[in-house]
Amino acid sequence: FLWMYQPCINRVACFSQIHWNLKLPASLETIGDGAFGGCTSLASIEFPADSSLEYIGEDAFEGCTSLASIKLPASLKSYWLGACDFDGCTNLASFSSADAADSTKPFLYKGQDTPVPTLVEHLVVDSSVTFIEEKAFAGLKNLKTVELPASLQSIGDSAFYGCTSLASNKLPASLQSIGYFAFCGCTSLASIELPVSLNFIGDGAFYGCTSLVSIELPASLKSIGYSAFYGCTSLASNKLPASLQSIGYFAFYGCTTLASIELPASLNSIGESAFHGCTSLASIELPASLKSIGYLAFQRCTSLASIEFPSSLKSIGNGAFYGCTSLASIKFPASLKSIGDYAFSECTSLSSIQFPADSSLEHIGSKAFDGCTSLVSIKFPASLASIWLEACAFDGCKFPADSSLEYIGEDAF
Repeated sequence: FLWMYQPCINRVACFSQIHWNLKLPASLETIGDGAFGGCTSLASIEFPADSSLEYIGEDAFEGCTSLASIKLPASLKSYWLGACDFDGCTNLASFSSADAADSTKPFLYKGQDTPVPTLVEHLVVDSSVTFIEEKAFAGLKNLKTVELPASLQSIGDSAFYGCTSLASNKLPASLQSIGYFAFCGCTSLASIELPVSLNFIGDGAFYGCTSLVSIELPASLKSIGYSAFYGCTSLASNKLPASLQSIGYFAFYGCTTLASIELPASLNSIGESAFHGCTSLASIELPASLKSIGYLAFQRCTSLASIEFPSSLKSIGNGAFYGCTSLASIKFPASLKSIGDYAFSECTSLSSIQFPADSSLEHIGSKAFDGCTSLVSIKFPASLASIWLEACAFDGCKFPADSSLEYIGEDAF
């Protein structure tokens, strides 16, 4: 071991042909700019538990090509950690700090100012940490594993954004929230275990996690944020918790492998484009509590052959089932008051529509059934008699207009 006693290290002479280990004293407060730069044989660095180190200068360990791991002391004032301290440390695969993700030291693993070396494959977050900062580990493309402490309560926005090699992550039982885009673009993430304590998943939290096959959401969860699982093209199944009340915009957009999903009885709204482009989704049972289906919610779910609407449903948004080319028949509930523009447009297999005798329907939007070329008959409910049937609502359909209607909009058929 090489011992250093002085409180400040400015520059040391390096012996590139000799592998050596460095043990630093507790009294050391400062490591200057370029202090160990180019020490190609430096194999390890050890900081004592009672270290006084506060400052590491720029390029302090630049080019230490033999350095494989380092754990920084809790005493370090991370906002002084230099921009390229570990630049060129081509073998550095393990990097951790006693306060690595402490919210009081927000720059240690953040952005261009103080990056973790991009070749790091394994990270250990100290047992005292409760919060991982925004963008803490973003862009670490070689990061494969992360050890998170039992104390952790929150993962910040974009914390693991773009960690394309991260294959799995076990989240601690203490975790309560996952921030916006926290795991966005983690394209190797195949599985993740969410704890029962979790009550918040932010917008885009798992956006573009193309290897994620399945995920079970905890019973404590009440809402799924916008684009939470957008583009998770390998996601084949998803069990939603009984506590869930809303599914946000684009939540499962483009999940092309999703074949089935169980919606809980507590659900009252499905957001805009929530299941847009889920081309493998063959059937879905909507819960009795559901009141509204959002704009483009199931657009181009081309395998969707049947759907049963609950008696609580009041509105179907614009384009909600646009291009669902396998949908063959529809039975609307008496509670339904409005069918939006393009709601069932281009449903080319749709041959039958049924309205109950006590229907509350008041409005059929523009081009609602445009291009439904298999639709041959329909009887409108009495409630629709004096309401505008918007222009081109049934454009391209083969059947004649219902003579019971008092007003039919321009080009309705």
